[in-house]
Amino acid sequence: GLGGLGLEVSRWMVGQGARHLVLMGRREPSPEVRVTIEELQATGAEVVVHLGDIGAEADVAAVFRRIADEMPQLGGVIHAAGVLDDGVLLQQSWSRFETVMRPKLRGSWLLHEQTKDLPLDFFVLFSTGSALLGSAGQGNYSAANAFLDGVAHYRRSLGLSATTINWGAWSDVGMAAALGEPGRRRWRDLGLGLISPREGVRALEDIIHGGTVQVAVLPFDRARFVQRSERIVRPILARVATGHSPRKRDALSDGGGSLLQQLEGAQPEARFEILRRHVEERVRHVLRLDPALGLDPGLGLSDLGMDSLMAVELGNHLQSSLGRPFPSTIAFEHPSLAALTQYLAGEVLELGELGDTNGGMDAAEQSTAPGEAIRVAAIASLSDGEAEAALLEELERAGY
Repeated sequence: GLGGLGLEVSRWMVGQGARHLVLMGRREPSPEVRVTIEELQATGAEVVVHLGDIGAEADVAAVFRRIADEMPQLGGVIHAAGVLDDGVLLQQSWSRFETVMRPKLRGSWLLHEQTKDLPLDFFVLFSTGSALLGSAGQGNYSAANAFLDGVAHYRRSLGLSATTINWGAWSDVGMAAALGEPGRRRWRDLGLGLISPREGVRALEDIIHGGTVQVAVLPFDRARFVQRSERIVRPILARVATGHSPRKRDALSDGGGSLLQQLEGAQPEARFEILRRHVEERVRHVLRLDPALGLDPGLGLSDLGMDSLMAVELGNHLQSSLGRPFPSTIAFEHPSLAALTQYLAGEVLELGELGDTNGGMDAAEQSTAPGEAIRVAAIASLSDGEAEAALLEELERAGY
């Protein structure tokens, strides 16, 4: 294709001696893409750009007719097309699923139909690691790529060439190239690494020559990844996690025991400050904030950079570390460090007298405006799932 991954692979293929390439994309090449195509052509390679939708049967049939009429026999296919439309499942609609599914599900099947009677040297599908491990907010994308994996295994069962690669994120090209530094920090904190283009094409070459039907290319720090993973390890990672003993037990996985014991053993007047420090630590963890950065207790969590998925993550962390059930929408309903701590102290843990819990803000300043009060009242009448979906949608409309 004409995307970053497609062009990187095209460079590699020409470097390996390929003399005839067809790149399919929905839009005219950008000036930057044209420069790359001209560089490839300068080496003596024939590079044909064919405009079309990989998810449209007529467009796919047209490109194969063009290849049959104008070019040498087709030697292989690499499918690297993809579209993202992230959001938690409660926010998703079937139309959003269709947008993501079309290039992956429909596209891979159309390529299979057009090539099932051709003696290809390779048929490579670019899948994603999230199809194996899952990824918050990417249920549609994970499902679409899982279908790619299924197509590869189906073709192999028919005796046809097929390989699916569950890629991690590439560092300088592809969808992950648009990650800002906060996103990159989150990957690193989870123990996940990025794949450089050079490493990626080297892995691609090895995988094609190796002949395995499905391969995952997921660089990660084993100790850090296991420590940051859920308490229940996915079966596919069981061998990775076996025998691993984190150096220290994280508050995320202690079921709330140590913190509650600390609160119970403290003087009543000290309990709120212990809780405040814990909530602040959880906020810093989710936002990946510098420990030296001072936090204003009254500043909105969204102003600190918290998005909808982070807010749900914070709620889940606090439920685990406090050992108490409450809505995962808690960070939406109490959207500052002061308000969140006060709610947990008074309503969840019932610590009694709270003292100065609002960072110098009085009750009037902490209260919501009349319109917001109506909205909160409406949310209170919803189930947890309905409230979470409504609040996530509101945050997305607001640009978080």
